[in-house]
Amino acid sequence: MSFIQLTSSLYSALVLFVKKKDSLLCLYVNFHSLNCISKKYYYLLLLISDLLDLSCKAQVYTKIDLCYAYYLVCITNSDK
Repeated sequence: MSFIQLTSSLYSALVLFVKKKDSLLCLYVNFHSLNCISKKYYYLLLLISDLLDLSCKAQVYTKIDLCYAYYLVCITNSDK
């Protein structure tokens, strides 16, 4: 069984194993070529606390919202 396969993808990243001083192998992925062609976003991301505050005002949640935020919302011990 082989894990390395040919690909027809237009984009790729160089993946190497580099030997460290203690002779262990370290995985190294060079994303420089992908970073050059990726779309740059120039806006700041919201803080998690701000996102949770925004979600308190919502009245309708989708299944995706609930699955994503399940572990982010604190629940009191009496409600568990």
